[in-house]
Amino acid sequence: MTMTTHQYLNPWHEAGRYGPKYYTTEATPREYGGYLIFNRIPGVCWDIVKDGVCIAQRARMKGARGFIDQLNAPTADLTEAQAYFVKRALKNLPPKPTVEATTAGLQYIIPGAEKRQRPNATQLELLL
Repeated sequence: MTMTTHQYLNPWHEAGRYGPKYYTTEATPREYGGYLIFNRIPGVCWDIVKDGVCIAQRARMKGARGFIDQLNAPTADLTEAQAYFVKRALKNLPPKPTVEATTAGLQYIIPGAEKRQRPNATQLELLL
């Protein structure tokens, strides 16, 4: 049986603190309420992931599902602290690059980057 490795952004990472920049696991994700739940450390840590970013961690699957239920409930049901962490995690999503046709040819544009460049084949594949 082939194991699949999954990788997702750790939004709490700071240089030398709060774990690696990306979490990597071979755990099989469970989809629940539009989110993925990974039991990254078996029996210890369940990561809640949306669009490649870990937005929360819980000590049990029941806690992970409960948190997702709160996220999917009307916003008024979120505590101020939960809303803060969700906004912070979503803010850390990497920007999606685009390709723009110009008189100089195709330009690969990364939002927030100063330099534009011609896209290579791999970059074009990621965009399509």
